[in-house]
Amino acid sequence: MSSKPGWRAIYSSRMAKFQEHKYLWILQDVLVPLGLTRLAIILVAWFSQYFVSNPDYPIKEALRRGWQFSPYKLLDMWARWDTGWYLSIIRQGYKVSDITSQQSNIVFFPLYPYLVRFTSYLIPSSLRTTSVLLLIGILLSNIFLLIALILFYKLVVDLFNNQTVARRSVWYLLLFPTSFFFSCFYTEATFLLLCVGAFYAAIREKWAIASLLGCLLALSRPLGVLIIVPLMWMYMENRNWKLMKMRTDIVWFILIPIGLFAFWIFAFSLTGDYFAPLNAQAAWGKRGTITLWQILVDPSDPHYSYFVTHIDQLLTIVFIALSAIALKIMPSASYGIYSLVLILPPIMTGTLISQSRYLAVVFPAFIVMALAGRWRIVDQVTTIIFLSMQVLFVAAWTRFYWIA
Repeated sequence: MSSKPGWRAIYSSRMAKFQEHKYLWILQDVLVPLGLTRLAIILVAWFSQYFVSNPDYPIKEALRRGWQFSPYKLLDMWARWDTGWYLSIIRQGYKVSDITSQQSNIVFFPLYPYLVRFTSYLIPSSLRTTSVLLLIGILLSNIFLLIALILFYKLVVDLFNNQTVARRSVWYLLLFPTSFFFSCFYTEATFLLLCVGAFYAAIREKWAIASLLGCLLALSRPLGVLIIVPLMWMYMENRNWKLMKMRTDIVWFILIPIGLFAFWIFAFSLTGDYFAPLNAQAAWGKRGTITLWQILVDPSDPHYSYFVTHIDQLLTIVFIALSAIALKIMPSASYGIYSLVLILPPIMTGTLISQSRYLAVVFPAFIVMALAGRWRIVDQVTTIIFLSMQVLFVAAWTRFYWIA
């Protein structure tokens, strides 16, 4: 008489088959870290209501009622500071006056706000409230983040043939103190997706795709166009730096600066100044009148928190070091070059404002950390420091304090 297998045997058999699934890594190594970190951010934001709001926040009405853009606090927690500028672009387009003395939305590049704007056309105009716009932008950010993490994981596996390093890279990126911006009504997730996607296409020598993504990157943030430097390096590296091995596919790189040139032409039509998006940075105190050494040694900024400024200082120095290491240990020096062209130009403007946020998209630094994380003490220290700082940053952010 044959006996039926017990539930434990059935469960074990099914689990073994499930673990053999070729896409299981998306669940285990991407969706789980993403879900857990986003849940943690929401919990921190919820409990942060017990803390005092920033009395210096410029929108006093927001302090009084406890929210700024939406009464639905689960939405509003992802929207602060620059969110208002992006919403102004979505609603009214670009508006400029005296760009050097008055802050203007011309400094904010159009890709993300116009993606939100065009997506909102899918719903009736009567429903396009601020809360709905926030929901659309936040959903887009998180969708872009998910795709970026999948490509990031696959990129690291392709580079090192090591899933452990890829898994650790994803965790470190999500635990980084300012990584909550990837889920905010900000451009970080869009930028991360495009730059990781460009590198992922480049290692497969899909130069048309890499260049198209580079063109979109140039429309997402001022430094996006600089991805042409590491991509060109990778192209020539693949040809052993021999001009005779160049092919017609190098023409695709022309696409990358087209995005920036198009925005400059648009800016000229509004202001009479092709470089208005850059010149308008002066209203934010960015004038390019200080040396790299000066800003790293003495980053004091009277307009922003002493504590945040010095965290920016420390993280910038650490990431410059990680970028230098990436030049040596990554399969291609292009990864270290990418990191440096993102880190150095902003701090040459004479301020470290928002630098901690800008560092979140420097993905090669997280790969270097993940390689070092094979030592348990490094992994534990990195995880504890990053997690602790992000908890503090999220709590401060939701209470209207300036973070990055």
